[in-house]
Amino acid sequence: MILASQFESVIHPVTILVSLPLSVPFALFSLWALGDTLNLYSALGVLVLFGVVKKNAILQIDHMNNLRRRDGLLRHEAVMQANRTGSGRS
Repeated sequence: MILASQFESVIHPVTILVSLPLSVPFALFSLWALGDTLNLYSALGVLVLFGVVKKNAILQIDHMNNLRRRDGLLRHEAVMQANRTGSGRS
């Protein structure tokens, strides 16, 4: 609800929340590839990963919305440029 009111949209919070479950298989694959086990420390690392992924998604969507509003870019162009420049630093 907070993200929906912040972005004034329902689709952007859904996009952010969909990115969280997608990070779990890659975290588990990284543990497997490095030969580590899923223990307390790696589980805490996955929780930290959730925070980083969520924050990055929020920053990218906010930057994309700013590009569309300020520069008048089309959605695809704004998505590509927002992902290229990171969190809004040009």
